[in-house]
Amino acid sequence: MKHLFFALILLSGISILFSACQKAPFLTMTGPRSLSFTHDGGTQTIAFASNRDWSITSSDSWIRVSPSSGLAADGDITVTLTVSPNTTYDSRTATIILSADGLSESLSVTQDMGLGLIVSPTSFDLTNDAQTIEVEVQKNVRYSILIDDACKAWINQAGTKALSTDKVLFSISANDSYDNRTGKITIKQDDGSLSETILVIQSQTDGLFVSPSEFSLSRDDHSIGVTVESNVDYEVSCEVEWVHVVSTKALSSNTI
Repeated sequence: MKHLFFALILLSGISILFSACQKAPFLTMTGPRSLSFTHDGGTQTIAFASNRDWSITSSDSWIRVSPSSGLAADGDITVTLTVSPNTTYDSRTATIILSADGLSESLSVTQDMGLGLIVSPTSFDLTNDAQTIEVEVQKNVRYSILIDDACKAWINQAGTKALSTDKVLFSISANDSYDNRTGKITIKQDDGSLSETILVIQSQTDGLFVSPSEFSLSRDDHSIGVTVESNVDYEVSCEVEWVHVVSTKALSSNTI
């Protein structure tokens, strides 16, 4: 009985000694507690120390953590965070949670908003009259407006309406020529690659010219020729019975 008593005392003492020698659990961030990423995303590492097995999670799916768990270690533990590109037009924030034996630490991750430059509409089909067109520009970048040199004579920026979404005005001169014309306007991000193109198509001035327009003839039979210059479809008719359309000669000047 005495030997059993001493054995119990010895085991108790060993247990107390083992408990005294075992270190209390700890989880300590040794790196920064916040990280920032551009809209392009990328990878960065975080560092921490723990004498217990650990795990790590992200509050949002646009951050991947590798590795996501591990064993206790004497030195720093390094984990890689991979952030996806931000295709939205708002900045975003997520939280990384470290856990080990009931302890926890958190890390904040922020990412810049995605860049946007949206123009509407991107094409105009206009009459030949002088007029003003309006283009809506939704953006979160600085931008410039470029009008092609070939159409600067008849397309001019007329102003910008003071709205949160820009309304850009362009004045279009009347088309006095007898051909359709096409102009191009480019909305381009300053110091960046985003751009949108606006196509402006303006119709011709319709023309129909006849030369000569008057004949003074003798009483005899005659064949007369009339040159027609036109950029529209036309028909030929006579108001009197003694004048008849004979034929159209196959010439570029359309001689009738």
